[in-house]
Amino acid sequence: MVRQPASWLAAFVSLSVVQAFFCSTGEYLSKTACAACEMGNYCPGDDSQHACSPGTYSNSEGLISCLLCPAGYFSSGSGSTACSVCEVSTYSATKGSSACAACPAGTYGAATGLSACTSCPAGTYGPGAGSVSAEVCLGCSPGTYSAAGSGNCTSCPPGTYSTQANATECIGCPEGTYSDQSGMTSCFSCPPGFYTPGTGYPSCLSCPMNSFSTKAQSVNCTACNAGTFSYLASTYCITCEDPENQPYYSPYPYFVLGQKMTCYFQCPSSYTVDNTGSTCTKGKDGVPTGIIVVAVVVPVVVLAIAAAGVYVFLKYWRRKPTLSVPSSRSSTKGVLEGKAGKLEIKIEESTKRKIGHEVRTKMSPSNKV
Repeated sequence: MVRQPASWLAAFVSLSVVQAFFCSTGEYLSKTACAACEMGNYCPGDDSQHACSPGTYSNSEGLISCLLCPAGYFSSGSGSTACSVCEVSTYSATKGSSACAACPAGTYGAATGLSACTSCPAGTYGPGAGSVSAEVCLGCSPGTYSAAGSGNCTSCPPGTYSTQANATECIGCPEGTYSDQSGMTSCFSCPPGFYTPGTGYPSCLSCPMNSFSTKAQSVNCTACNAGTFSYLASTYCITCEDPENQPYYSPYPYFVLGQKMTCYFQCPSSYTVDNTGSTCTKGKDGVPTGIIVVAVVVPVVVLAIAAAGVYVFLKYWRRKPTLSVPSSRSSTKGVLEGKAGKLEIKIEESTKRKIGHEVRTKMSPSNKV
């Protein structure tokens, strides 16, 4: 009970001033007195009351904060005193929701107040949002599959297949088969010359060279016998032949001869390997290319090198020294040429006359035999 002051002025001062500073939390100042916070509002102690925001509510007086709507419920406006329940085909997953969401594709909501929708089972799909019952879930057709809660079915990828409806997964194509397209309900058999060694192949593998397969749906290839060969993806092996009708027995084909595709462990004597390293090529006009190289090219090169060596030897290493005597009477220079180069020597006039006299004496008729 509030005590009344002696006069109205004292009452106003005591109530308005004193109570303005002393309203408790959960109360607000209403005109001249503190009052309990009303429902749909909260009073934190600032002498005012505030409306609860969307997603919250206040269902009693004197609250200092609003309450969150639980999952499966919502409040869309301000000042709510209660939360509304989510209708069928909708849900709210968290507390404090201001609205409910429609159940997504692949799910359905058969009850109210759901915090999560129910998923369509694996092997089925739900094509649209906001579904009410499981009747919306449709089965996947053969060649497709789905996980739980799918909005559509997925085609089986290449290398797999499914034969039945409502498949939850696809099956890998068995050995010797393949599927090169999506959404297959069966696999194809590998034709002869091809194989698959395991499951789940999107295409067949070619039998490698020197092997073959004669049956469809092979899981491996058979090696060619010695003396035979085969191309890629072969269904049989070819016997190795020699162009000169001389049998060549090779464990594996090594060279290919022209268009005959004859194989050898090494090229015959009248053939040589071409620049690809895989084909035997015959020499021009039946002459082996190897013989042409050995018998013609090599001797020519050897003779050219020998001739060059003789020429150099005769010109530089076997030249004799020569002495030239000038005819001038004055003191001249003689030049001695040889291995050591040029050697210049001075020849006096008297020496020159002596040499000339000796030459004339030797050439006179009296000295002839």
